[in-house]
Amino acid sequence: MTTVLLSISFAIIAIFFTYKLILFYTKTMIQIAVDHKHRETEIITESGLVPPQWKNALLVRFGSPGVAKWFAMRRLRKLISYFRHTPLVSDEASREIVLRKLLMIQETWRTKDWNELFPYE
Repeated sequence: MTTVLLSISFAIIAIFFTYKLILFYTKTMIQIAVDHKHRETEIITESGLVPPQWKNALLVRFGSPGVAKWFAMRRLRKLISYFRHTPLVSDEASREIVLRKLLMIQETWRTKDWNELFPYE
């Protein structure tokens, strides 16, 4: 009888710690993803250029500068969509400022070629 109770209590404790570990991991991954989006947005709005972190992800993965530009535009559209809907912006005025800057940059990127959008070495 005591071995059954010990097995059950061990199983409950294992489930509890597994649950806590999953919650911690999920929270950490969400924080990292949100932090990356906000950092990328800051780089884009300050420089008006494609963030350096995107270079390898785009050129190495897709090869052609034309395709890389298309994917950069897609990532910019996703950032714009994120800022339209996220509750993590402090107030509506801040949201409008960021969205206005991103939309202006999107229009600028449409007319430039890849080398103008990504002049980093």
